Amino acid sequence: MNDCGHALVGGPTGHRRSAFSWQLIAFNMLAGRVAQPIMRLAQLWTNFQQTGVSVQRLGDILNTRTELTQATRSSLPPIKGRIEFDEVHFRYRPDGSEILRGISLAIEAGEVIGVVGRSGSGKSTLTRLLQRLYVPERGRVLVDGMDLALADVSSLRRQIGVVLQDNMLFNRSIRENIALSDPGVPLEAVLK
Repeated sequence: MNDCGHALVGGPTGHRRSAFSWQLIAFNMLAGRVAQPIMRLAQLWTNFQQTGVSVQRLGDILNTRTELTQATRSSLPPIKGRIEFDEVHFRYRPDGSEILRGISLAIEAGEVIGVVGRSGSGKSTLTRLLQRLYVPERGRVLVDGMDLALADVSSLRRQIGVVLQDNMLFNRSIRENIALSDPGVPLEAVLK
């Protein structure tokens, strides 16, 4: 419809000019009809690739072994905050490339650091290793000198707070969002 409107508005003014104008309009209409299916196909291919990645990630989640609570694991005392990565190596899949290679760093309690790098360089992976959401292939992650491989995971996670780049609030009150992991927590603890 838009092309027809252009044709009517720019109607003939002279014979030669008119023939060229109509040819240009016809070409424009034809180009639009050819380009639209190609653009739709390109969008379909992009959607297909995104779906493939999502299915792969879902498969990874479904194939992940559940964490077993073992009586041999130690409950963490209240964390003071010293964090150490000792020669940590990590890859997402056994056949995948290493994301972290021999990372060693120590962060003292109360120390503020910035971890910078390009997308996919392992910044978020470090925080997930610290939360024991991932397990290093080699090396150790220590909190206050205790190897997290020997620590009770629930004891660790109760004492760690993570603020992600993309914050998400649920459609609830601020109090309910803060107390999401423990809905029965007293108001004083939420305000703290």
